[in-house]
Amino acid sequence: MNKKIEYLDALRGLAILGVMTTHVTVAFPELLPIIFHIGKNGSRGVQLFFIVSAFTLMLSLQRAGKLELKSFYIKRFFRIAPAFYMAFLFYFLFNVIKYILHQDHALSGYLTSNVIGTLTFLNVLRMDWLFSLVPGGWSISNEFLFYLVLPLIYLTCRSLKKASIWLILTMMAGIILTVLSLHYYTFDPRLHMYYFYWFPNQLPIFCMGIFLFFVISYSKKARFLSSQMANIFLWLSVFLMIALSTMKFEGYLLYFNHYLYGLLFSLFAFCLSVTQTKIFVNHFLVYIGQISFSMYLIHFFFVEMLLKCLKALRLYEPGNILSYVLMLLSVYILSIIAAHFSYHYLEWPGIQLGRKWVKKLNRQS
Repeated sequence: MNKKIEYLDALRGLAILGVMTTHVTVAFPELLPIIFHIGKNGSRGVQLFFIVSAFTLMLSLQRAGKLELKSFYIKRFFRIAPAFYMAFLFYFLFNVIKYILHQDHALSGYLTSNVIGTLTFLNVLRMDWLFSLVPGGWSISNEFLFYLVLPLIYLTCRSLKKASIWLILTMMAGIILTVLSLHYYTFDPRLHMYYFYWFPNQLPIFCMGIFLFFVISYSKKARFLSSQMANIFLWLSVFLMIALSTMKFEGYLLYFNHYLYGLLFSLFAFCLSVTQTKIFVNHFLVYIGQISFSMYLIHFFFVEMLLKCLKALRLYEPGNILSYVLMLLSVYILSIIAAHFSYHYLEWPGIQLGRKWVKKLNRQS
């Protein structure tokens, strides 16, 4: 792999570790408040995924020199769909087993409309489909919606100035649409955070990734930031992210705090592109980043099962730091092992299949 872009996989590795940390942390609500808040805000790793995704796609399109819609969508579909559909089947069978074991609610979400919304990656468009029938599916739905608008962005955004305009306009639109929806549309109180997850409020994060792409492209030509200064800003961004994660968000900050994280992630990523310190760019995080999609899909299962095991063994205490660390490490390890096989036997073959299909189409044209 090109050493200069290893940091992108390392960023994905950091993102998935943050997301997994969140889903373990919320199971231990009586932890010390500072530990709980920092752990819970690891979920902002999803926004880091979005930024890296947008950046990587722009990099890929730049290298290709042109956008061929058919090839683009075939590759994108086969990058995501094989593992996602297998996860859908896996969690369906898992819920069938739970239903047989008299957890009557386990299959309650499998309505025809919800199944269709999930399998077409449109679940984030409806409040009652939000989390789909695959845990964490809201982010994958947002990713696919981003693929739909990316050609328009790519064709109209070829400079840092235009990337800035896209970022500002999408942030303004996201804030206005979200605030208006919160005030004027009725919604299920249990899903009051829908307007955090919905596409208009997440698109600005993708646009931050596009803005970052042009900033890094420009900086390579201008070289306006030295390695020493990059290190300073790198650690400053880390400090600010940790400080932000200790805060309790209320009111509108519940719906827009991810913009702050997105800006800090962008600064962090930019600095990492200049100075790839081994603390953040190393073989472990790079590999974790490569298998991060499978880890994202499978870790929910291990969180649920390990929590049940701790409770069955009477080792679970919602404020016990040792139980928390034990479960966290176990989720990490089991998810890495499972994702290793999923990536090599499911994700990678799917990617290769998409590439072969594109090559076949190109030969025929």
